[in-house]
This record gives sequence, structure tokens and C-alpha cells, in this order.
Amino acid sequence: MRNVFLLILAIIFCPAVAAETECSPADESAIRAVLSAYETQFNAHNLRKLTKFYADDYADADNLDKNSIIGTLSDFFRAFPDATTNDTITAIKATGKKATVSRRLSQTGHSASAGMISSEPGEMHSNAEVETTLRKTEGTWKITYEKTVTEETTVDFGLGKDLTATLALPHDAKPGTIFMATLETSPIAYTLMGSIISNRITYPIQEPKDAWRAISNRKLERQFEANTDGHNERIEATAAMIDPDKDGMVGLKHISRRVNVNH
Repeated sequence: MRNVFLLILAIIFCPAVAAETECSPADESAIRAVLSAYETQFNAHNLRKLTKFYADDYADADNLDKNSIIGTLSDFFRAFPDATTNDTITAIKATGKKATVSRRLSQTGHSASAGMISSEPGEMHSNAEVETTLRKTEGTWKITYEKTVTEETTVDFGLGKDLTATLALPHDAKPGTIFMATLETSPIAYTLMGSIISNRITYPIQEPKDAWRAISNRKLERQFEANTDGHNERIEATAAMIDPDKDGMVGLKHISRRVNVNH
């Protein structure tokens, strides 16, 4: 008898639950419009308008609040004054007034300064997969939370674009566990020096220092211990191309990849 009663309750209430979990065409259209407008303002580097897309209680998986994320964007735009993004929505899941959107971000740009290598600025390429959560309040969808699932950025200076290099490391790590970061390069007719650092994702950024080392047999490795203080990490590897005949650097490649520390 109890099972029959539960079945009756399921028949009565399931249609209402199903309706609530569907993303209506109107909501999907509105969410797409919001994220498209965000992309437009990002490409215009309009911080004032970008601020309005975030809820006041915004917080993300990197422990950044609304002010911190706007500060991060401001620093990014200063570093890459012509940076643009091309965002692709791959999925939208909505429950009532909450929606989670899966996006692929592809960003390009040039550095504000040329550095020490040539008169040309560095060329930046970045790709990321992001889960964005939005909440509908008074008819408006605003961003309340984001989690970056994967992220890789390269910046090439001078002949750095001619160097093929990969940075291998895990996407995720448990707090306190040891993981290895490995920088591997293609054969090239220059002496290679490099460094690998771990940078906790905070605002403002506090970047540690690392001594330059020779890249032997086209490989440089470094071991890290995942932090236990609640931060995700960005591993950054740099390879410098040295021309002995010119007694200096002729190219530099910088690669950074994210490690999400599962606290």
C-alpha cells in the first residue's frame, strides 16, 4: 500500500518537477543574449559595462569575488590591450531561475610591451573550458559563479613562435599531493634556458621567482606539492632561445596551464 501511495505522489508531482527543470526557449534565448553581450563588452574592454553582468554576491571556484574578477580583467586588458575573445556555448542546463552554461573560450591578443627581444610585442593565444552559473533576478540573468575546467595560454616573443613546446601536467590535484610539470621542446638550433613556477590563483597576483636552468635533451621538469590553503594553481613555464653568436635572447615562449586543486 505504501508503494502505491508513493507511486500516486510521483504521478501527481513529477510533471511539475519536469517542467521546472526545462530551459524554456525564452530563457535560453535570454541567456544566450546576455553572454553574447558580455563577449561584445569584453572585446571592447568596457569594464564599467562588464561589471553589470556580475551579481553582487558573485564568487568563483578560484575564490575571487566581484571586485577581484573585475580587477583581474583590468590587469588583463592592460597587459594585452587588443585582446579579444570568441566564446562558444556548448550546453545550457536550467532549473527554475538558475542556469549553468558550458562554454569554450578562445582568446588572442598582443602584449602591451615588446620586452627585451625585439620591437614586436608578444603574441598571445589562450583556450579554456568554463562552467558559468547565472541566476534570474527580476527578469535579468546575472553571473553568480564560474569554474574554469581547463585553461592553457601561450605568449610568444621574437622567434619564440618557431619553437614547438608542450607543458604536461595533471588537470586536477588533491591538496598536499605531489605532481610533476614537464616542459618539452622541439629540436632547434639555439641554446635553450627555462624555468617552471607554480602561481596560486589569487588577486592581486603574487608571482614567485625561479632560477633559469639549461633545458637538457629538450626537457625541463619540476616537482610541485599542491597547496592546502584553498587555491587553484597556474603552472607557468618559460623557454628562452639563446643565440651564442648574438650573445643574447632571440626568442621566448611562455606557456601557462591551470591545475584545479580539489579542496
